[in-house]
Amino acid sequence: MTTILRVDARAVLLPLRGSFKTARSVHTHQLSVVTTVECSDGVRGYGSIDPSPGYLPETVPQVVAKVQDVLGPALVGIDVADPRSLVEKLVSIAPDSPIARASVELALWDLQGRLQRLPVHRLLGKARRSEIALVGWIGVLPPEKAARAAVDWVEKGFRALKVKIGQEPQSDCERVRAVRAAVGPSIEIRVDGNEGYDVNTAISVLRALRPVGLIYCEQPVTRRDFSGLATIRRQVDVPLMADEGIETEADLRDLVRCEGADYVKLKVMKHGGIWETYHMARIAAEGGLVCTIGHGFGTALATLAEIQVAAVLDRATDAHEMVGPLKLLDDVVVQPLDLSRGCVGLPDSPGLGGDPSPDKISQYAAV
Repeated sequence: MTTILRVDARAVLLPLRGSFKTARSVHTHQLSVVTTVECSDGVRGYGSIDPSPGYLPETVPQVVAKVQDVLGPALVGIDVADPRSLVEKLVSIAPDSPIARASVELALWDLQGRLQRLPVHRLLGKARRSEIALVGWIGVLPPEKAARAAVDWVEKGFRALKVKIGQEPQSDCERVRAVRAAVGPSIEIRVDGNEGYDVNTAISVLRALRPVGLIYCEQPVTRRDFSGLATIRRQVDVPLMADEGIETEADLRDLVRCEGADYVKLKVMKHGGIWETYHMARIAAEGGLVCTIGHGFGTALATLAEIQVAAVLDRATDAHEMVGPLKLLDDVVVQPLDLSRGCVGLPDSPGLGGDPSPDKISQYAAV
């Protein structure tokens, strides 16, 4: 029997490539957690989560404390043979701490893959795609800078772009129009309001942007305003995506019930880990929603976990939003992920597919 010997979590502060502005905040650094689970065979699994301040209720210090003081001690000595039963145990121990659970759960799946010498997607099921297309990310920039950023993404090979909106309607529209004019009609464009509008403003902006040909608009109004989303959806013909308001299975079912969106964004970190995210994706598909996987800021380890999930989904967008490592000046892995061409191959190495660098983790340790 192989049992859990040790669980450890460390906070790291990683520098970004410049600053990134959304409707809610400006980012210059990324504060993440790297979690290690070691088993009695000496094999280790690794996971990482990256909660943006103000976006989710759990902070990095809270996650580290929960792992070190609650989740880790509860798992020591337990058999690692069935990762799903371990997920159930994590939920029972910390039902209100999905981000802390995710930091451990990712490491458990990585550990299981390493023990079985299989990539995580093989543990989940059959991969539906061998390569994941990615979405380039454009923040709240003046129109000319947004256009230059869009051209840069396309020249690298990206065929889908996301433009941040949600602040001043006229400048938001000018930014999106400038991006479309710069890249032409063949590139997918989606916009993200980050809860920045009220219902009437969102309707006005989306009607004005209809000629741009948007794939969808993500979370234009506050996260719990599902009825507002449904109102917007009835009055404009731009598809809508829910993101911030979808944390639990109950949230997702409420969204389906009120017919508030066409798409849903799922984040491995937000939903408690790989297995719970996979489960929610199946519920979304049953409700007629199309899933996109990913979040804006993340280490290679967090991104690899999302790649593994995206690979096995039946009903999902062509391109996913997991370009966090491209925003980092440095990462916590030995071999950085190559996302520069607008796509990434599905890893076939055991576990999540990345090896952390102890030197990097020590170098960027947050005190």
